Amino acid sequence: MTIHELINTREVFFDGASGTLLQSAGLPSGAPPDGWNLERAEAIRAMHRQYLEAGSDVLSTVTFRAGTFPDGGTEEIIAAAVKNCREAIAEYRADTDDKRPVFVALDVGPSGNMLGMPGGPGFAEAYEYFRPQVVAGEKAGVDMILFETFTDVYELKAAVLAATEHTALPVLCTVTFEENGRTLMGTDAETAALLFDGLGLTAFGANCSLGPAEMLPMIRNIARYATAPVMAQPNAGLPRIEDGRAVYDITPAEFAAAVADIAGAGARIVGGCCGTSPEYIRALTAALSPESSTPAQRDAPAPPYPSVCATAAHLSIAPGSGFTMGVLKPEGTDDTRSLSSAVKKLAKETDLVALDLTGLTPGDAARLSATISMNARVPLAFRSTDAAALEAAVRVCRGKPAVILPALDTEFFISGIETAKKYGTAVIIERGDADEAAAIIRARGLGTDRVITIEDGRLSPL
Repeated sequence: MTIHELINTREVFFDGASGTLLQSAGLPSGAPPDGWNLERAEAIRAMHRQYLEAGSDVLSTVTFRAGTFPDGGTEEIIAAAVKNCREAIAEYRADTDDKRPVFVALDVGPSGNMLGMPGGPGFAEAYEYFRPQVVAGEKAGVDMILFETFTDVYELKAAVLAATEHTALPVLCTVTFEENGRTLMGTDAETAALLFDGLGLTAFGANCSLGPAEMLPMIRNIARYATAPVMAQPNAGLPRIEDGRAVYDITPAEFAAAVADIAGAGARIVGGCCGTSPEYIRALTAALSPESSTPAQRDAPAPPYPSVCATAAHLSIAPGSGFTMGVLKPEGTDDTRSLSSAVKKLAKETDLVALDLTGLTPGDAARLSATISMNARVPLAFRSTDAAALEAAVRVCRGKPAVILPALDTEFFISGIETAKKYGTAVIIERGDADEAAAIIRARGLGTDRVITIEDGRLSPL
């Protein structure tokens, strides 16, 4: 059985937090546990065994910070972490009659860097931070990749592309929201779900920072807009600090009851984050077993209208929405401050700002896209007569832009469709070309629910 088949069969249970258990075994408070895969493998295996006994279907490797280890340490730690998971599963099977499928997920956390700051790493550097980890995970034999606890959807975009372009593994992602319903970088749950829709994820959702009651509204919004299965791994409530340590007050039974509401709101994959333990997962698996749970009625999914996203806002192009598009042609790539100001000014007069990148090299198009999407923070579309430049701009854009496609009888039109498929973006075509374009788009495997038509500057879904 694959993880996709299991998700389609029943609720899937991940494990919970590792820090408290490993600290009770001697890990110093605040120390990264990744190195214990080599130094204290028996403690890591014992923790995994406890989660298996609690009913976890998926074990997460203890590799959240593995990417920070230098000189080949990342690959060595990941290989050891996967080995510890596999050995724990084998020992558990040998000692019990439990033959249910159990999977291993490569756990990958954010780099800890803020992308795009002067002198700091950019999109390409973030991509290269994640690439060795996912390659090492596939080589070591994991069943899937879990990117978790991301607060910057731009960094998560780099991570997802590193995984989908260098492995054949299922990819699951969770972002972390604050109590105001947004990530630290300002992305709300609805926009986050739309941003990653179309990138081929196995699951998308939220983890950490919040308890299950506080996370519930975010999961409801994600479930309305995500086409991938929804995942949730909340904390054991909101923490309070005692003697310099985070203390969580929700009991396992209370946690399980609250996560049952999350499952009812649409989460197909559940587990725990900070403050949880095998006791919490045991209560959760009991509460959500087929015999004991009746999922609540899910909200109706949002209509599948094409969307264009910045990191903190989005447009869903519905019939009669009346959204308009304005076009800017950059005179060059040096004065990005003036161009950002022009984009912001045009955004006050129109809903979608299109940048005409015709004549720019792929490198210049990428630099302009990364800078303008960071500074202006408005939904963007790109036009170019160079297929490589168009893809370069889409790839590093903070958000999910639209691509504007020209006349139908060009090779460039086909390459634009392929770019849209790869990055999950919408395409914009002239209204008069709609019928013929729809046939071509369907033949190339792109859903027509991602097609926007424009006529007299006004946008409509196909």
